Amino acid sequence: MELTIVVAIMAVLAMIVAPRFVSAQSRYEAEGAAARLAGDLRLLQRVARETATPQTTTLDFERVSYEVPTSVGGGHTHVRLAAAPFRARLAGATWTGSRSVTFDALGRAGSSMAVCLFSGNNARTVRVTAGSSVVSVDRVTLRGLTALSASATPAQFHAATLARQVAAQGSSPQSVSAAELTAAGIVLMGGAN
Repeated sequence: MELTIVVAIMAVLAMIVAPRFVSAQSRYEAEGAAARLAGDLRLLQRVARETATPQTTTLDFERVSYEVPTSVGGGHTHVRLAAAPFRARLAGATWTGSRSVTFDALGRAGSSMAVCLFSGNNARTVRVTAGSSVVSVDRVTLRGLTALSASATPAQFHAATLARQVAAQGSSPQSVSAAELTAAGIVLMGGAN
């Protein structure tokens, strides 16, 4: 009888702890992936400032990966956020021009980009705005991909990001249509969805 009670108590504790553990694990993965991306973008800024030459990284949204220069040897390191330990997936992204971020010799971004990474129910967005040297991470959720023209202003970039955020607040993974973005005065590149 005592053994049955002990087993029952352990089962109840396992039912309480397991979901919390899974939630904590997914939060760690989302935060870790966003921190890694933000840290690597800051590394690019530092290298651009120290060498007084522009530094660029291009994000591969399909593979959730990118390359950054290594600090020794002058090569590049390929970072894949979809692999362990992060296991992050792309929820959405908004960017101007190409899918790359270039920092000038002063560490300012030449284009704007917001990339939303998620794991489980946890999402983090890494944001860089053209003309700024700030790389931020926040809890804003973005869904879908939006490519803005290279001539889009920071205000149009923020409007597109806000539109994606509003779309993500629904109960289903809906996305904002190109027509809605155009109606909001946002300049879209060809092929954006």
